Amino acid sequence: MTQPKWKTELGVFLTPLDLQAANAAGEDEAGGPPYQVPSWIPLAPSPNGSLLRGADGRVFEMEDPQAVLDATRMPIVLDWDHASAYGPFSAQPGRAAARILEIELRNKAMWGRCEWTAAGRESVEKGEYLYVSPTFRIKYDSDSDGPPEVMFLTGAGLVNNPNFTQLPALNRQEFVMPEDNAPQNTGAAQPAAAAADPAPAADAAANAADTEIATLRDELAELRRERQEREEARQAELNALRQELAGEREQRQAEQTQQREQAVSAALDNAIAEGRITPASRDYFLAQCRKEGGLQEFQAFVAKQPQMLADSGLTNVPAPANGQVTLTAREKEICAKMEIDPAEYLKTRNAAPDTGNGNYPPGL
Repeated sequence: MTQPKWKTELGVFLTPLDLQAANAAGEDEAGGPPYQVPSWIPLAPSPNGSLLRGADGRVFEMEDPQAVLDATRMPIVLDWDHASAYGPFSAQPGRAAARILEIELRNKAMWGRCEWTAAGRESVEKGEYLYVSPTFRIKYDSDSDGPPEVMFLTGAGLVNNPNFTQLPALNRQEFVMPEDNAPQNTGAAQPAAAAADPAPAADAAANAADTEIATLRDELAELRRERQEREEARQAELNALRQELAGEREQRQAEQTQQREQAVSAALDNAIAEGRITPASRDYFLAQCRKEGGLQEFQAFVAKQPQMLADSGLTNVPAPANGQVTLTAREKEICAKMEIDPAEYLKTRNAAPDTGNGNYPPGL
């Protein structure tokens, strides 16, 4: 999954200061209308639903303004023309016009309480800057087709090039702004430009676009949910098949192991019966046969071994019914080679005690 990209957006929403004119009748002695500097200034408008729309067409999502406020690290800087972001390209790089010490929500719009510097206060009093523009961090999610999400504010700037044109300019004198910046109509005559509120057609188009965005997002979410369900079903089937295959392989391996053990045991028993290995060495050869290729090596070894323990014919001789035994051909051959009188040897055999298992030792 692709990680979301982070980016700092500058000057998307430019909010007018709407400062109170100190001399509404005309210019002061210095040749310009001085303006009072408020302690609270607007930073960002309330979202339309969950969307913030700029005049340049960019749309951002701010579903929970309180969460954005809580994520903002205070204080933030109010500079000139976003100098903190533009650095040496700004007219006054790195300088602060004010420190914004706290932010509060007013009908989901963000307002900030400023502690002005002398230079910042002078710029506003002289009317050199008319608007405030927030700077915020947004998150782009490549897996989402929706607008980028506003995460938190990083600062604000005094500007003169508004992008959020629905709000009036700061020096319209028909509005007198008290300390808390709540607009109050003074009853003064409205200039012709004041009647030029946002066009209903523009608002209707923006609302229609917001509705379409919401509908498309819901449809996209439903398609993704269905795709996720299909993926989960396929994964469940895959896991079941893997488990079944593992069981079959395990059973097959057990059968092969059993067959191998039977073959090894039969080979060892045959080798012992043929006298090619001793019974005492069975466990040793069993361990060797269990190794890879061990059975084949054992069979090749046994094939070359002589019958070292062939039956001598002197053991496991059952006693006759009368309790006497006779010499076997093998015993007679041994007596001849050892120059022993067969009759004397027979007496010895007949006199040998019963061992309890039917075997009569030769006594030689």
